[in-house]
Amino acid sequence: MKGGKDKSMEGIRMYKEKQKVGFGMNYTQSRELKENNRIYREMESIYHEICVKAGISDTDFIVLYSIVEFEDGCCQRKIAKQYSISRQIVNSSVKKLVQNGCVVLESGKGHDKQIVLTEKGKAMAKQKIIPVMEAEAGVFMHMTEEERKKLLRLNAKYMEIFRQKVGELRL
Repeated sequence: MKGGKDKSMEGIRMYKEKQKVGFGMNYTQSRELKENNRIYREMESIYHEICVKAGISDTDFIVLYSIVEFEDGCCQRKIAKQYSISRQIVNSSVKKLVQNGCVVLESGKGHDKQIVLTEKGKAMAKQKIIPVMEAEAGVFMHMTEEERKKLLRLNAKYMEIFRQKVGELRL
């Protein structure tokens, strides 16, 4: 039994890499987790590159994308929740887009104001947002139905477990 346990532990050690962190601290992280994190950061970098090419801030892109995605306009709270960014950041972007004539605020449910594209905003969305959505759809459709379902299922599982683990952290 002990021999089997030692062999198992050896496999775990081979599976993980020891990393040296500043201040002399050590932690262990698997190659797969490193790759997952690298892919996540690269996806963020691709979207930032899109924003740079489009000549708009990342937050302006998120606001415009959200309005197109939700079709009937949306409120700042919904955008902040959907993209896990503060309402203050969304508000700053919306104010700028209002000043630039790309969006207007209309009465919505309760105190919420709906952010709606103007004609100028629709033209901007058609030029800078819709092509990105089409590219995303093209990538997704390049995968088989089985691959798409597996990707969604595994991403959702990772997120759910990570959210649970973060809830357990004592920082």
